[in-house]
Amino acid sequence: FEQRYVMALFYYAMDGNLWKENKGWLGEDSVCKWFGIEGSSDGCPTGCIERSDYVGEYDKVCRIAMGKQNNIFGELPSE
Repeated sequence: FEQRYVMALFYYAMDGNLWKENKGWLGEDSVCKWFGIEGSSDGCPTGCIERSDYVGEYDKVCRIAMGKQNNIFGELPSE
């Protein structure tokens, strides 16, 4: 829940409604399915680590790669 909330804050802070591409953002699907949650870096082969355990669904976003079409690019800092 916390990560989804933070991603929603990011969306609003970065004027997500004005992005050229914002497929999936704020939708019901896992944040791993939202546009731009992709690409690879050390320890993050797909941009999001999907897993399910006894606590429930837990998806960890570790990279946002929207390209320059939304004028948002770069790396997320490590935890």
